[in-house]
Amino acid sequence: MIDLQGVSLRYPSGRWGVDQVSFQAANGTMTVLIGPSGSGKTSLLRLIAGLQRPTAGMIELDGRRIDLIPPAARHVAWLPQSSTLLSHLTVEQNILLPTRLRRDRKSHRPDDAGTFWMDRLGIQALRNSYPADLSAGQQQRVSLARALVAEPAILLLDEPFSHLDPPARKEFRELLKLALRSGQSDSPPPMVVWATHDPADVLELADRILVLQEGRLIQEGTPSELIDHPANDWVRAMMASSLTLRA
Repeated sequence: MIDLQGVSLRYPSGRWGVDQVSFQAANGTMTVLIGPSGSGKTSLLRLIAGLQRPTAGMIELDGRRIDLIPPAARHVAWLPQSSTLLSHLTVEQNILLPTRLRRDRKSHRPDDAGTFWMDRLGIQALRNSYPADLSAGQQQRVSLARALVAEPAILLLDEPFSHLDPPARKEFRELLKLALRSGQSDSPPPMVVWATHDPADVLELADRILVLQEGRLIQEGTPSELIDHPANDWVRAMMASSLTLRA
């Protein structure tokens, strides 16, 4: 369980990137952050990952405060918009990189974990290829495998599929469902927090939706709750778009 309590982030300019946001999420669930550009989605992910320190509030994981510890100690994986694969490493070497860097995870031989996720994500045949030889969709499969191979407690997604075409995006939504259902050990599946601007992601994946505007959490609930009781016209239009795309 991750628990954010009154988390805020104020920039040197005085602008609030995140303003008193509180929410909880559990293992195996998908929490979708949605809101207009500049609403604080990426800032909230950065706070969870430890890339920025909150101005106020606290972040706990299973009752342990993590906002005071470095990013490497949080067992968080981040999948950004653009590929961060290392060009001089093969697909397999990129995927296994977290297991080489984090010696505290001894539950699996690294090669077994890499093979597991390459099989699950359909990239086994690419294991000896280099990032420059891959399509954008293949690169994101590799990035997802690398994020999952270290068995993170929290998987953060910052619109990683926004540059893919609609069929590829739909395919990746199915891959994420698979990742939540299966893992390479008895470890619980990660909790996923996904920042997106695509209404189609909402109904396909979200267990809970957090609607952000100007850094504030203006509504939280299940997809059906937001459909039945939207907080404002923006939420109403967004959920209407979700239903239209699903149809």
